[in-house]
Amino acid sequence: MLIPPISSKVTALVILLTLVHLPLSAQMIIDGYDPLTNDRFANDPSFIAAGYDLSGLGRRPSNPSSNTWGTLISQNVFLSSYHWHPTAGQTLTFFESNDPLGPSITRTIIGGQQVGATDLWIGILGQSLPAQYTPFPFLDEPITNESEYNSSSFADSEVFMVGRAPALSSGIPATNVAFGRNRLEGWRQNITVFFSNGNNSSTGSALEAIQHLPGDIDFLSNESFLIIYDSSAPLLQEIGGTLTIIGLNWFTSNPNKPETQIDINPNWWETDLRDYSGFAYVGNYAADLQAVIDAFQVDATAGYLTWAQSAFGGTTDIAQTGPSLDWDGDGLINFLEYVFVLDPLSAASLVPGTVQSVDDGGSSFVEVTFSAREDPDLQYAVRLGNDLASLVPVALN
Repeated sequence: MLIPPISSKVTALVILLTLVHLPLSAQMIIDGYDPLTNDRFANDPSFIAAGYDLSGLGRRPSNPSSNTWGTLISQNVFLSSYHWHPTAGQTLTFFESNDPLGPSITRTIIGGQQVGATDLWIGILGQSLPAQYTPFPFLDEPITNESEYNSSSFADSEVFMVGRAPALSSGIPATNVAFGRNRLEGWRQNITVFFSNGNNSSTGSALEAIQHLPGDIDFLSNESFLIIYDSSAPLLQEIGGTLTIIGLNWFTSNPNKPETQIDINPNWWETDLRDYSGFAYVGNYAADLQAVIDAFQVDATAGYLTWAQSAFGGTTDIAQTGPSLDWDGDGLINFLEYVFVLDPLSAASLVPGTVQSVDDGGSSFVEVTFSAREDPDLQYAVRLGNDLASLVPVALN
């Protein structure tokens, strides 16, 4: 959930979370909010993001205390926030279109991990989504200081902010998705946030979008400001006609504490304080995200991820122990080593089983012997054929 900082005056700061209790039915604050314009699942042509593919935007429908988001970056890998993400065993629901009655699909989360020390969290689905559910590209532009941000391709650019619309029923349905607009106007390097919900701190670079008021020179139509429970939804920018992830909802200033707000006219005689939304920047961690995507080119199981925590000599980074990788270089990917109870650290354990002819009562049979992992999400089958294109299942005795 979103959190307010205690200061906004320095580049590197430590932020202490004080949970702000807001009405449970509250929505992302959008100036001039109109459900037809701002709600994705009103399914109206006037929706501000109607021209884009949003099938990779997932929600976990639940009550406000556990409502979370996940945004696809591959068919089985998604992004969320470290301080507010869905956990293993929970689900995300994805809609193929903006029609709430149209095709949708729900997938179970089997695990994930924090990206470095940041507020980015990368999650794994137990089964890849079909091709019609499109992952979002993510920015890969490294920024190491404010000067580089000011000369970047996205500084001062208009963006889509994603958060909750007014609750449509009891709890928070998966169709509770609103879009607003804002402009990126700030950069914070090495910002650290501490959370009161029990999670550890997170540190990374933050983007800022000020909540301008009507009459401000930088005010936009549908100007937005994040609130509690909008955390982990994506910040999106159109690049080449496609919405691209540039950040995730992270924190906000505190509307009740002027010392956390930004003076939009610092050199003017009159103080003009404004609230702002903060987003964890993804561009510095593109290589880390891609490494996890590459490591999960095949689907894993929850049992595989549990096994991997101890099977690789103390290495627990899923970008190095993922199922599609070959740790010991023996030609068998890690997932096959798991499936056939082999040693992923030794190329000597290359053969997963044996095939031999045996006689029984004067008849000759083919005997296939292999070790099978006890995993309820695995199914084993034997297929027979003259070539790989014509294999058929064989009944096992």
